[in-house]
Amino acid sequence: MFDLSDLNPAIRKFYGEEKNDEWVDFKLVDDEKMKEIRKEVGLKSKQRYIPNPNTKRMEGVQDMDFNDELMSKFNDAVICYQIDNWNLKQPGGVGIPCTEENKKKLYYGSPVFSKWANSCLSKIQEEIEGVKEEEIKN
Repeated sequence: MFDLSDLNPAIRKFYGEEKNDEWVDFKLVDDEKMKEIRKEVGLKSKQRYIPNPNTKRMEGVQDMDFNDELMSKFNDAVICYQIDNWNLKQPGGVGIPCTEENKKKLYYGSPVFSKWANSCLSKIQEEIEGVKEEEIKN
């Protein structure tokens, strides 16, 4: 079932072995959002044409024009978009506010969190690809 008012809903993943009260809502970056993020951070693509050795035809290739600062801004924006919301706690039960600053701090500062987040995003992508394959078969 699709909701036309929210075509890219966040998907909740619980942290830890059992479903507990700590979770993160993840979103995949769709093509339109990716273009929007590139534009926001100032990443520009250049179109150039190179010969394809197999077909002997010219083919268009897009190169991204970026430097380390732009790439860092781009990565930050993608991470902050993909981590939509959360209910995470510090030791002692104090909640961690879901802010852009905290998203970046956890993602870049905690290898455990970044590995878990990347694993969740990969699983979500695999689940979606599995659904697409089933739809194609039917």
